[in-house]
Amino acid sequence: MVNGLDGVQMINPGSIGGEFWYLSTEPASDPRFNSPVKLEGNYTDGFTCPIDPALLTVETSVGYDAGSVNKSINHAFLASVGYMYRSNDWRDVEWTGYFDCRQVTDPNARIQFFARSAELNEGKTWCPGTFYLGELAMDGRFRWVKGQYYLSCDQKDWVEASDVGLGTDLTTRTIGWFGIKIVISNIDIGDTVQGVRLRLYVDANNSNGWSLVGAADFVDNGNWGRDGEFCKGKTDQIITWGGPLASMRLERGTQIIFNKLSVREIDVGGEFLAPLPTAQAEAAATGAFQRLIGMVTLRYKIGVFTIPTCIGEIPTDPDPPPGGPGDPDPPPGGGEVFVEMRLAHKYDINRSVSVIITAVEEFPSE
Repeated sequence: MVNGLDGVQMINPGSIGGEFWYLSTEPASDPRFNSPVKLEGNYTDGFTCPIDPALLTVETSVGYDAGSVNKSINHAFLASVGYMYRSNDWRDVEWTGYFDCRQVTDPNARIQFFARSAELNEGKTWCPGTFYLGELAMDGRFRWVKGQYYLSCDQKDWVEASDVGLGTDLTTRTIGWFGIKIVISNIDIGDTVQGVRLRLYVDANNSNGWSLVGAADFVDNGNWGRDGEFCKGKTDQIITWGGPLASMRLERGTQIIFNKLSVREIDVGGEFLAPLPTAQAEAAATGAFQRLIGMVTLRYKIGVFTIPTCIGEIPTDPDPPPGGPGDPDPPPGGGEVFVEMRLAHKYDINRSVSVIITAVEEFPSE
């Protein structure tokens, strides 16, 4: 078992150079964390957000200004480049949180985690509002939701509470706190096509012991959604690109207590590299620092294909003047129009990274 910086077990290792974020002990001082109002509570007992609905968003390390993504952005283009705002957008992520719902009085309260989107608070349809969303109800059921643009979404059937494993009433659990993780990652579904795998993990006993919910393990390989053409994608466009925000939304959830939120860009199927994150956390606490000595290998795969850049119509003179000595004869059929298409090359470059750690040097602080 490998724990993250907050002591919570990680299912997948972080990607090399990937983004990560952990809930601060002082969320109001975190420039990457956005809440509609100041959270109530503390890191020891947990936090609540006294507004309904509450949309809490996490930016990447480069930040994000609302409205920075064109509202009519082309989804076919996003699928080709892999991100919406910057190359380090949240894409393959592990979203984690712990919750206590024993004070909730509204049975329709919901907990939602989602990613691969920009802001979702505009009052009209717009194309950066894509997402995959995992939703947990107070009766213990769970479902996946796909947003093809803001205000257009398609839900899968609910996974029954007996399969989720958190009980049939989250407001009356004997063990109040529980954890949920949603994992969103691209996978190869054949013929060089990318699909998206969606997984749910739960820590039912607040013991840092996580179980995969098999009934909620789902792959979007198409045939899900019907509105993709609105943003110049396929009808059932698969959301294979990242977005600048990872979000948590609480519906009718002003009494939901939460803590230990984290979102990390992950390498599904990768290996945890030494030093382990727990050792890094201990070093940070004591003022020590470490240096990794290793070798990085970059591999580039370059695909080349041609695209048209312009089409020009070249008319000929219907009554050309006589040529001089040595000039070629004018083209026959004066007045004909010749069409010329010029082609350029477009390069599609994919980079893969492998890292081998050969040594770890540790330097205690003075």
